[in-house]
Amino acid sequence: MRVFPFHSARGRCLLLVAAFALLCGVEAARGTDSAVPGEGAGGDGEGRVLTEERFLSVLRDDTAPYRSLDQGLADAEGAARSAGALENPSLSFEREAFDASADQSTVMLEWRPPLDGRRGAAKRAAEAGVRAAEAERDWERMKLRAGYRSIYAEWALAHARLDVLREHAAEMTELVRRFKARASSGEESGLDAKRLELAAYALSSDIAKEEAEYAHAKAHAIGAVRFPGSPLAKHSLDTARPELPPLPAPPVESNESSAEHEHAHLDVEAQRQGLRAAELESRAAGRVLTFPSLQGAWTRIDEEGSSLEGYIWGLSLDIPIFDRNQGDRHANAQRIEIERARLDMLESHARTEHEAAEEAYRVLHDRALSIETIQQTALAAAAASRASFLSGETNLTDLFDTLGSVLASRLAAFDVYGEALAAHRELELLNGPLSPMTGDTK
Repeated sequence: MRVFPFHSARGRCLLLVAAFALLCGVEAARGTDSAVPGEGAGGDGEGRVLTEERFLSVLRDDTAPYRSLDQGLADAEGAARSAGALENPSLSFEREAFDASADQSTVMLEWRPPLDGRRGAAKRAAEAGVRAAEAERDWERMKLRAGYRSIYAEWALAHARLDVLREHAAEMTELVRRFKARASSGEESGLDAKRLELAAYALSSDIAKEEAEYAHAKAHAIGAVRFPGSPLAKHSLDTARPELPPLPAPPVESNESSAEHEHAHLDVEAQRQGLRAAELESRAAGRVLTFPSLQGAWTRIDEEGSSLEGYIWGLSLDIPIFDRNQGDRHANAQRIEIERARLDMLESHARTEHEAAEEAYRVLHDRALSIETIQQTALAAAAASRASFLSGETNLTDLFDTLGSVLASRLAAFDVYGEALAAHRELELLNGPLSPMTGDTK
């Protein structure tokens, strides 16, 4: 092995390369740490960003928010298992004593085979009930997901607004300091300095209100993900920072009919499956004839010094003369009409809601994407106004008007972004998981 002395040019070069490789290895090891708040080298999660994707990672099949919505499906699955079970046989024993000299003992087994079609109809109806419960559960999950997205968006928007107000307050504080210094030297009016101080005080009141709203939004968000079994339960979220969720591109316009969009609506699909289950239950209730019960018995007769024994075969048939399931059949007929009316209403709403939601999201999406431009323009206008005021080109009233417009425009940009996020949540509810949003994330 050839050794290069460190004082030579080649030795120093090799030393630098080795040091760079070691540094890259350390950074790579740090990069393998999770980006979850509370993890990493610091261990306290100070300033870590908690993204919307990570926030929504608590919504899984095995976590409490989703599991709490499974009761309807569990009941439907239990009903399906019960519908598929065979009827239990009946075993009886009888002993009759006619007098002191004679008695009779009988053992009877009775069972009704499932050959009348009622069990099959009940199974099909129960299976349709399971599909309806699954669709209803999926719809409830989508609404829960939209709720979680709304909680995160409120937290992120409150954080963004608070940052803008604090930045504006810092600029006002510096402006007041500089103006008071000029007023003390007689270059500016003391009254104008007081007016600036009052404006800064009013702004601090707005910041206090926004801090209270941010604290409430943050507590709501942390409470939503901190439950037993949550992927984020063991992480420190008190110092986590949310970021504004990205806005996916609007769906590409197509020639698909509104009827094709209806199948993506989970609430419509749940109602459609519910109607199917009602129809099958009505068919099952319409079967009033039952298969005869088969009977097999062994009997023995004992009397003074002799006995007789033998087998008895028979059947028992229910004759539907009076009770023909009139109540169940009437209730099922009414239920079918009600379920069909609900489906018609949902389908009618789906045709118009989807088009309206897409158009609303397109408008708000395009407007919200200009948030960076608005922020930069507002900051430039504020800087120019301060410079003009300090140079004496404009008066204090002009400065107040400009700074007020700048702050209002920056906060309004976040309001529009929040409306765009809400429109996307609505569109996601209407599209469903089978019809994902198209386009790249921006």
